Amino acid sequence: MKTGVPADRSRSLLPGIALLLLCGLIAGIAFPMTVTLSGMQDGDGMLTALISTQNLTWYFWGQDRLLNVLPALTHPFTNVETNLRLQVMMRAMLAYLAPLGVLVFLTRELRLLVIAVAIANVVVVTCLAPYALFNFYVQHNTAGTSLVMLAATYALTYSRLPKPVMGVLVVLTLCVAYAANFALLTYALPMIVLIGLLKREERKRHALFLAANFVAILVARLHSSYFGEPSTSYGMQISWDALVAAGHSIHTFMHLFTLATFAVVAGLCYPYAREKRPWEIAAAVSIGLGLVVLLANTYWVQKNGYDIRYFITAQILITSVIGYLIAQALLSLNLRYGLVVALCIAALANCVAMGLGGYNGYYKELVSPTWRAQSAAVADVAVAQNVRVIAGGFWDVWAAVYQTKREQRSRPKYERMDVYGATFRGEVLREQFLASVLGKGEQNALCFYTDVNQCLVEINARFHLPPDYTLTLKKSEAVQILSLPMLKLVFEVN
Repeated sequence: MKTGVPADRSRSLLPGIALLLLCGLIAGIAFPMTVTLSGMQDGDGMLTALISTQNLTWYFWGQDRLLNVLPALTHPFTNVETNLRLQVMMRAMLAYLAPLGVLVFLTRELRLLVIAVAIANVVVVTCLAPYALFNFYVQHNTAGTSLVMLAATYALTYSRLPKPVMGVLVVLTLCVAYAANFALLTYALPMIVLIGLLKREERKRHALFLAANFVAILVARLHSSYFGEPSTSYGMQISWDALVAAGHSIHTFMHLFTLATFAVVAGLCYPYAREKRPWEIAAAVSIGLGLVVLLANTYWVQKNGYDIRYFITAQILITSVIGYLIAQALLSLNLRYGLVVALCIAALANCVAMGLGGYNGYYKELVSPTWRAQSAAVADVAVAQNVRVIAGGFWDVWAAVYQTKREQRSRPKYERMDVYGATFRGEVLREQFLASVLGKGEQNALCFYTDVNQCLVEINARFHLPPDYTLTLKKSEAVQILSLPMLKLVFEVN
């Protein structure tokens, strides 16, 4: 079996690869500024910028999953707003390219891949409600990252690299993919097995690739158990009610009639397909539907209220197949690369102008309207009064900490003070917090609670002050920021 790609064909692949990456980059830049996706970041989304700039850990703070791939890539950018903008851009870019994680198992023709990815994204933005689009494109969701890595590793198995080098690269990249999104295994393993069984001439390749995936899953799990914080509830609780709840979530955040219309169009395109792969297509669709059933019955999804983000991979499978079939029909017209480029541009324009609502005056915003004005006002006070700690509920605190660090840019570097969030996931910064306050005199804090004891309990609990450390309250006063009653505390730690 030949595993390499001839040199002349490698050169012919470059235009297609470049076009794919260019379309992804355009999507990464343009999509987050649209009406639907701009100004949507919540505490989780903003926290990734704080992770990158305050304390870059292996995994999302307090988790044993969600490897911090994008925060690591943006780590050199210490400006918290620039950091978050770059992460959001990469999230959207990887989400746009996510269908590759399905399509590479169906075809290796680059023109087909380019058009199918573009059409799949048109289907996505047409069929998903705004909240689902937020989760797909710009939320801290690692599904796109892991699917693109899976596609890259599968493509590597066809490269001309020496087999030992190729094997190491494949396993290492898969390790990162599974550490970033452990749920990838629920799709990748059945897809590799079924496609391997259906493609007789590729069975050896798929067997080796399956083995590499098993090794990567084991390594990723061991790594997360050692470097992460145990938090994920594995296991299943099978019930009919779970399927009903999952179906309700999908019905709420996905326009099923529109999706069915696209599916009918794709079916009508099938007779014109140059590559007729009925069993492979059926396998991909079956896995997508099976994922809904599987995930609906897991503890983790049930614990998190059957949020639509857990069914995104299943949706990518279905839309990728639709894109694949429609792209096949278009390519039967013998389109030249110029027309392929035009189709991609038209698809991107459609996504921006129609599906995502175009642009308005808020295209530069990052923070969700729910917290935007409040967090900006709290940040103004925090910067003016040299606040060291902001305590309270998760969503309020991290938005305020992010905005405070953003506002500090206007100050000289030597005047900027580290600001810590005393709330869920703030424990990771315990050592830095203690080093900055222990024996350093009076410190200021703002608290979203109106009870002094509740504020002090939050600070003590989140930073786990040792028994020989004492947090002494020097002063407290009620303050009102906008219409929000808060407390200002002055404390010492000795």
